[in-house]
Amino acid sequence: MIRIILMRILWMPLIALFLAAIGYIVVSGLEGGKSSTMSVLVLPIVSA
Repeated sequence: MIRIILMRILWMPLIALFLAAIGYIVVSGLEGGKSSTMSVLVLPIVSA
């Protein structure tokens, strides 16, 4: 029971970070690829 609660607490920031990374990549793509190199750096970190 405690383990499930701990897992949920740990998963929340991970999901938020994942969504923020996706949002950042989408925004940088809409900007015309100015910061496309940053999104390329962010992607492997998120997928790992």
